[in-house]
Amino acid sequence: MTDARGWEGLLDAEEHVLWQGRPDPGFVVSGNMIPFTIFGLIVTCFGAFWTVGAMSFGVLLGITGLFPLGVGLYLLGAGLFWPSFSRRRTWYSLTNRRAFIATDLPFVGRSLRFWDIDSDTVIEFEEGRYSTIWFHEETIGEGANSYPKRTGFERISNGREVLRLMRQVQAGADSTMETPET
Repeated sequence: MTDARGWEGLLDAEEHVLWQGRPDPGFVVSGNMIPFTIFGLIVTCFGAFWTVGAMSFGVLLGITGLFPLGVGLYLLGAGLFWPSFSRRRTWYSLTNRRAFIATDLPFVGRSLRFWDIDSDTVIEFEEGRYSTIWFHEETIGEGANSYPKRTGFERISNGREVLRLMRQVQAGADSTMETPET
């Protein structure tokens, strides 16, 4: 069992931590990063060309190109580097009742979210060198602007063991569970 320090007041009676881990923080290019990166590159190039070209007409006109340049650089950073950066500041925990995801991000602050794991929880497992276990999906936005957002333990090294524990939690067999190495 994982050490209970720091969990005072967070866990229900008879609830205990089965596993704790962190996602692999390595840089990975995924499909959802490509649109941000391409759009960010286009806006960055436009802002750079505008700034340089407009400077010949005056400094104040050239400064107006700094806004699209900044937006483009932000999109490039968000698309390429934010996922890896945010994984470095993320922690996962699984108890005999719930899954927890804690983050500590600059400008956003600390966050602790949790989801009950029960027999109705849909669990999806993506196996790989670093596995991902999805256990929650919600719709963000409304109407034509809505999109699904999945939540789970992303890029963990011992995915099969954590999946086994989650299935035992679903089945209510928490009293005999063994804790895997993190």
